[in-house]
Amino acid sequence: MTCVVTVKVIPNSGKVSFSLDSSGRFKVHLKSLPVDGKANKELLQLFAKALEIPSADISIVSGLTSRLKRLRITGPLTLNDVMSKLGFALQTTFLK
Repeated sequence: MTCVVTVKVIPNSGKVSFSLDSSGRFKVHLKSLPVDGKANKELLQLFAKALEIPSADISIVSGLTSRLKRLRITGPLTLNDVMSKLGFALQTTFLK
């Protein structure tokens, strides 16, 4: 199974954290500078550790030199699993 997520990366932020922006997109603060692929490497390692999967199962599909990236996560995880492992529950609204 493959899952693709869009991530906004904030490099050189002095902290490491996951959050959601107002559009529901992942926002990731990284300590690394965006130089020589260091921030990309930190991003992939961070996702692999948080999702408890091998780093080989995560790749950057687009945005190698941009702050807006698309990550492909291969393996048994669904988008719900990814959200849950990162500490976010999918919200459901019931209409009357």
